[in-house]
Amino acid sequence: MQFIGNIGAAAIGACLVVYLQSASVRAAEAPACEPQKLSAKYPSLVGKTIKIGADAETQPWNFRDPNDKSKIVGFDADLAKAAFDCIGVQSDFVIAPFVGLFPAVAEGRADVFWENLYYTPERAKTMDFILYYAGATGVVVHKGNPKGVKTVMDMCGLRAGASQAGVEQAAFKEYSKQCVAAGKKAIELVEYPDTAAGLRLIANDRADVVMTDVGMANRYIQESPDVLELGLKIETGFKAGVGVNKSEPDLTKAIYEALQVLQANGTEKALAAKYKADPNLEVPAEVRTE
Repeated sequence: MQFIGNIGAAAIGACLVVYLQSASVRAAEAPACEPQKLSAKYPSLVGKTIKIGADAETQPWNFRDPNDKSKIVGFDADLAKAAFDCIGVQSDFVIAPFVGLFPAVAEGRADVFWENLYYTPERAKTMDFILYYAGATGVVVHKGNPKGVKTVMDMCGLRAGASQAGVEQAAFKEYSKQCVAAGKKAIELVEYPDTAAGLRLIANDRADVVMTDVGMANRYIQESPDVLELGLKIETGFKAGVGVNKSEPDLTKAIYEALQVLQANGTEKALAAKYKADPNLEVPAEVRTE
């Protein structure tokens, strides 16, 4: 019996050694920030300050710190800062309305568009994408939901606010076609330049519904609970991420590798929770160039 026990102990010890060795290998293989290797990994970024294009009015993504208006904070803002710290480059914000960020990146006035940007093949013609978050849309209505919006078809015949540059405008047009095909009135589009302006349309009775990212919708509803309400949540299938000027492949690769690290170490989920976005909407980082 003692002999068998010694064999068992030896076997357990051998298994423990193998397990510890495997754990060590896994730890060694885990992605890590290496800012000290900037010149070797991304030589074109050495000495550069990355210009982050952002709209400072889109909670919870990017907005001015209530305690210091000179600072931009939020889920995307903090994630961008963490990514560039991980890469080892300086960064600064270029503030512009959402619709103005597309030409800012295309014309080189900003290096990246980091503002809850949904990927579409059309957008990928002018910038490369690194995706890391799944999209969900919230349909915001006036408090009490007086129009009874509980499904997409309940929006038929209503006045719908849509961003001039957002994917929501195309979605409303598609829903409007479905309304007409069903023998109902078309959806009337009312454009707005940014989400805050769009939600004022509801408050001023110039629109019946506004469709925007559900994280932004919930944040604005929290701030105006007597005026706004979430009528409907739509799982869109879109993915969001950061858009990069196509002339900067090193920057695209660097951000992609940094986001892999920030997902592996839990930073992205922690920031989502901090700013009341949904941590469960994280998706594995991926690059899309077309």
